[in-house]
Amino acid sequence: MAQLLTRENGKPAGEALGSEVAITLDFARYYADKAPELSVYAIGNSRDRITSTEGLFFEVKYNQLNKNCNVLVKATVTVPTRPRRVFTIQKQVSVGNQTIEAKLDLSTTEVHWLEAAWQHYKVRVVARAAGACSDGVHVTKTESSYI
Repeated sequence: MAQLLTRENGKPAGEALGSEVAITLDFARYYADKAPELSVYAIGNSRDRITSTEGLFFEVKYNQLNKNCNVLVKATVTVPTRPRRVFTIQKQVSVGNQTIEAKLDLSTTEVHWLEAAWQHYKVRVVARAAGACSDGVHVTKTESSYI
């Protein structure tokens, strides 16, 4: 391992190994000091993708190293047509400190409502992720966007 590190960074073996250990410890301190937090972001929700997949997509991540959360991702969609339509779709996912993509399925009727609204309006989507995590922590995050 020391030879590999020396080759990668040009430092003598002992110094190279010491640098890698210090960097690893720095990451461990960062994750230990960071408050538990979920992140949720709408991603790639173009109108074409929504209609072709009949779904809305969100990235979800928990920021604690080697910890997992069971997360319920909900999206409340407000379609501003007459009559105004509001519906909620949801999906349960398991997430850790690697970003995962969650697809929330839409019904054919909901897709038709969106298509009709897009002729004149943008549609508001409020996503909420709420999780119970392996370290006994409960976390929530809300994100709003327009499609």
